[in-house]
Amino acid sequence: MVECRVARSGFQAEDTGAERFDEASGKKKTLRQANVPVFPPNSIIHEKYVVVDEIARGTFGKVLKVKEINNDDDTYVMKVQDCTENNASYLAEFLVLGRCRGVAGFPFLLDRFSFVRNDQHLGCLVTSDEGETFRTTIQRRNFFILPSNILKIGWRILAALTHLHGLGLIHCDLHFLNVLFRRNWAGELLVTLIDFGHCRSQDSPNRRFNGVKWHTPIRVAQGQDYTIYDDIVSMTYLLGLCCGVNPFGNDENTFLDRKVRFHADPMSYFGLQITQWIPNIHKILDRQRQQGYNREEIVRMFKTCIPEVDPADDIVYTFAENHIHIH
Repeated sequence: MVECRVARSGFQAEDTGAERFDEASGKKKTLRQANVPVFPPNSIIHEKYVVVDEIARGTFGKVLKVKEINNDDDTYVMKVQDCTENNASYLAEFLVLGRCRGVAGFPFLLDRFSFVRNDQHLGCLVTSDEGETFRTTIQRRNFFILPSNILKIGWRILAALTHLHGLGLIHCDLHFLNVLFRRNWAGELLVTLIDFGHCRSQDSPNRRFNGVKWHTPIRVAQGQDYTIYDDIVSMTYLLGLCCGVNPFGNDENTFLDRKVRFHADPMSYFGLQITQWIPNIHKILDRQRQQGYNREEIVRMFKTCIPEVDPADDIVYTFAENHIHIH
């Protein structure tokens, strides 16, 4: 789901039009309007949920923060999509949430229902509230966090992707609005993937996407099919941002040229030896595209690239004024 105006815990949609922040520059861009009705605060949906706020809007629908009518303590996330003519995105989302229910790194699917409003068939998925976006959290630290924490974040994203890939699926839209951070009851910082409307089967004939975005893997930008390797490539782009590496700039017209230059020598963009494991992933993936996927090779690199740091250890952070501050 493409998100818009910065709010308390991520991005908030405007009441009119459909806009989003460009992933690199943060500037607003107009999107095709999602064909979903407005649900103002305090609206009742399905005689069970009351709307707290609209927190996101995109081309497939809207995302609402909701509470149960008889439970004022907990908030949930409700994704509302127009299924009148095309429900492929809704079904993809439901498929992933259903098959990943209870798995670390994924929202917990709580409810699914549909209803008709003004001859429009609306599908709704209700999940746990998984916190604030990667972009919000990392931007709060001016895009610089400890290399050990970058490693731990990458480890958790890789684990979630591994589970998804094990189901024969590819995310196909991994960017910094689709990765969330949340503190659990024990104080551990969780990393969660969201927005599975673009997911494809690994053998689907429909694995090509038009347009080049900041997070688009270079091979996909060049017109090739999306693969499991490309999900991991998008992950490395995000990890680079955590140490201030933005090789693609802010102008979407130059993204492809900059991606070509970056992939010609990714190591040169990472000045610190302690972060060069990030571009090294590209070298590993380039080789594996020819020889076959070997997750264990990537796992070994994660476990050995920073001495005395276990990537499975807790992410170090502080929580102040209701905000997460990753060290």
